[in-house]
Amino acid sequence: MDTTGSGRAIEIAPFHSGGALKGFVVAGRWPESTKEWAQLLIVTVRVASLPGLLSTTTVFGVREELPEQPLPGTVGLVIAEGPVVGESAVPPGY
Repeated sequence: MDTTGSGRAIEIAPFHSGGALKGFVVAGRWPESTKEWAQLLIVTVRVASLPGLLSTTTVFGVREELPEQPLPGTVGLVIAEGPVVGESAVPPGY
């Protein structure tokens, strides 16, 4: 992605559980501008929109909490929280 800002690249990698896409690991640094956030979101949407990976109504959340034993350089996660509609819909303000 972009190497502006602090001079370090923003790196993302998808992760899964049980054969389903669960989100993305963000490494290097967080985006520092609206343009960088847009670029990060475009990449995640392109991957997540591949047929069969996720419901078309999936809501994503950004977390700064790191998993146990993260890889060096990990700064946070973009997690598939759940669908917008239906019985298992993510509640407003989640």
